[in-house]
Amino acid sequence: MLNKTQPIKILFDRQTKLIYEQFFTIVSNPILYSFNKYHQYKSFTSGGHQLIIIGENFDAIQNIQLEFKHLIFVSPLFRNNTHLIFLTPSIQQLHLNNQQEMEIIIYLDNFNKTSSLIYINNPIIYELVPILQTYTNQLIIQGTNLTAIGHTKNEVMVHIGCDLCSIIHLQSDSIICQPPIYRPEKYSKTNRLCYNSEHPSIIVSIDNIHSHVGFMIYPKKVIFLGNQFFFDNSELVNFY
Repeated sequence: MLNKTQPIKILFDRQTKLIYEQFFTIVSNPILYSFNKYHQYKSFTSGGHQLIIIGENFDAIQNIQLEFKHLIFVSPLFRNNTHLIFLTPSIQQLHLNNQQEMEIIIYLDNFNKTSSLIYINNPIIYELVPILQTYTNQLIIQGTNLTAIGHTKNEVMVHIGCDLCSIIHLQSDSIICQPPIYRPEKYSKTNRLCYNSEHPSIIVSIDNIHSHVGFMIYPKKVIFLGNQFFFDNSELVNFY
């Protein structure tokens, strides 16, 4: 019957027969490429890390859940036929005190499989010195263990006010990003207040970690001369 379309019939007391217009098809069990007892996932202790599971035949599944420590069951943040993405809970949600390896089980209807997850201590992100940073085209933020669980520069965000500081380089001990040229507005396009201080806040986000590291001081004037620009405190002047 595998991959063959069959009609659905229901009998009531062996007398009344009901035939569904829709058809029923048996498909193969899902295939998981990266989820097994030999593969170990990682998360910082604060949680919120994406666990990406790759495979096949996910579209036919009705109920998908990932179990942590026989305690928390998480539904996928994203799913399609070949990819499932889950977010890890924090160790506080799991009632753990420190980093620890644990068994995780994925349930795909009646099909299930086991893998493991280890929690790593959160990275340290240092405040900027001085905490009030004069505008620069490259901002350097220091830290430790920033890439301990494999984050790339596309998975780490640095906000200055509502705007992003575009990350140029990410290493285990530093983040280098390019701040927006113009001072960010205090309110986002959805009318969310991003900062209420005199200068826009600088916030580093890694999964569930959100660290306020300083403020960016923007000049009142930008003077462009070819490919270079200079600042002072009078009105804005452009040179072409």
